Amino acid sequence: MLRGEVAAPDAPASTTLAEAQARLTASTEQVLTLLERLKDEELSREITVFGDARMTVDALMDIVLAHEAHHKGQIWVMARLLKLQPPRYLHLG
Repeated sequence: MLRGEVAAPDAPASTTLAEAQARLTASTEQVLTLLERLKDEELSREITVFGDARMTVDALMDIVLAHEAHHKGQIWVMARLLKLQPPRYLHLG
């Protein structure tokens, strides 16, 4: 999305937790590599996302970060409803 492209996943859905974890690790590494390569001037570049919406790369990054935090919060609430103690939400230090 940061490149202004959205593609459907090229692999079938994971069928095991280990497979899902491996995919998450691989995709996280890909995103980190892309973010490390971004130059300051690219953050203000306008791209098309979600079909026809136009926004800057930094605005999209804000949306993705808020979206992830929202889902992480949902998981923490569900875990607590199941009487599980999730790890700290933020790692400080």
